[in-house]
Amino acid sequence: MADDDSALAEAIDELYSIDPEEFMERRAALATSAKKAGDTPTAKQITVLRKPTRSAYTVNRLSREDPDAVSELFDLAAQLRDAERSVDAAQIRDLTRRRRRLLDELAKRAFDVIGERSPSSALRDEVVSTLTAALADEEVAEQIDTGTLVRPAKWEGFAFGSGPDLRIVESTKHAQPPKPVVRKRIPKSSPAESDGAAERRAAEAAAAAQAKAKAEAEAAEKAEREALEEAEQTLHDADTALAEATEAQQRFQDHLRELEEQVIDTRLQVDDAKVQVRRAEIAQRRARDALRRLKR
Repeated sequence: MADDDSALAEAIDELYSIDPEEFMERRAALATSAKKAGDTPTAKQITVLRKPTRSAYTVNRLSREDPDAVSELFDLAAQLRDAERSVDAAQIRDLTRRRRRLLDELAKRAFDVIGERSPSSALRDEVVSTLTAALADEEVAEQIDTGTLVRPAKWEGFAFGSGPDLRIVESTKHAQPPKPVVRKRIPKSSPAESDGAAERRAAEAAAAAQAKAKAEAEAAEKAEREALEEAEQTLHDADTALAEATEAQQRFQDHLRELEEQVIDTRLQVDDAKVQVRRAEIAQRRARDALRRLKR
């Protein structure tokens, strides 16, 4: 198991350090190598590794080539959290200015690492947004720290301070759907109906409305969860199919190359045979001429 983990870790380190354009071909080669070595579980794990976007690759390379740089980012995140807890407005303003300078500096370092002298504005925005998200999202920070980021992280703001630059923006990823507003119609009591009966009917109506809203919210959450699981499974299947197709293509290309080499060798042998036939014909003609002269 330790060897399997080591082989997978080495594959991950290599795949998330190379240019995304080389990812698919190299992933297929590593999976094939593991499979030939008899390590089928590792081969399967390699085939489902996700190809990073260009911006994710850029941040991964920064983390792998210059870990001290991203450590500065994580240190700043801790200081921002401490400042929020202490409600120190002056410190928050100072850290906010430092944050802007650090993000610009880290983005520049990242593009220097990959040799990108003139990154597009979209690519730069994704890199800066991802680095910013790491200040508030521990999952993003962990992926950056391990250099295994797959896609850019969209910055939605974070909970440090209360100024306009640091306002909190609620995430909608796990938000519950809003409960519908139910307008309750309270029936008019007859002269013989007591106030207690009217209150009970109103309470029952409210409870029924709450139960319905809860059921609708749970149904919506379940549908969203199932849709997400289905999409993840579809992506997984597509990645696996692509890896298998890439492997098959490489296998057929290797076979075709072997056949082409055999054709070349056969043609050379045919040419040699033609030369031998020509020499034999000449020798035959000379022998016939010699025999004819002797018979005269």
